[in-house]
Amino acid sequence: MNIFVSFVYGMCDRKARLTLWDDLSHCVDRFRSNPWAVLGDFNVTRYDDEHSASRRVTKAMHDFNSAITKAELEDMRGVGFHFTWSNMRVGSEAISKKLDRALGNWWWFKMVGDSYAMYHPHGIADHSPISIQMRDRQPYRGRPFKFLNFWTENGRFLAIVKQVLDMAFSGSPLVVIHKKLKCLKGICRGLALDRFPKLRI
Repeated sequence: MNIFVSFVYGMCDRKARLTLWDDLSHCVDRFRSNPWAVLGDFNVTRYDDEHSASRRVTKAMHDFNSAITKAELEDMRGVGFHFTWSNMRVGSEAISKKLDRALGNWWWFKMVGDSYAMYHPHGIADHSPISIQMRDRQPYRGRPFKFLNFWTENGRFLAIVKQVLDMAFSGSPLVVIHKKLKCLKGICRGLALDRFPKLRI
């Protein structure tokens, strides 16, 4: 199996990073059929909890998230340090951010989904080194979810589906739809058990 890894550095200026975002979107077709990872220092955060001193959502963050969506990428599971950059100061002047990250495309998560990003201690640098840890894929031990036709006979079913789809979740579009379907799955199981208490789905 071939995998592709791109290493990136985002410029400090928001407008200068636009070229990087364009480059990522142009790479989608090139790597669409292969596992593709992108990692490095993007010099911008994605979410408001990735800055130790500010919760403000900026235009630069919107640009970044839009670029990730267009490039069909998503964050890998990470372990280690949450903040990957520090201004190396202490006390009230200390600022930390998550500027470095590892992303993967759909094929990456399908083929090497048990991999994860390790964010190591800074050491003498102001950024955390990143490594991707690869593991043998573990066999799936759960039961696949089955759609039961009788759910559609329940007068509340469509209203329940609409209510769940209208819920607000944080994350990329891929993460959001995953969270919504997971929520709906639990409710549907409850409806099934109400009708057939001994049913296992």
